[in-house]
Amino acid sequence: LQAPYQINHPEVGRVSVYD
Repeated sequence: LQAPYQINHPEVGRVSVYD
């Protein structure tokens, strides 16, 4: 799954790619 990590996991608080 390719989606912005910040959108899927706002708790992380950083812009990364969720693989």
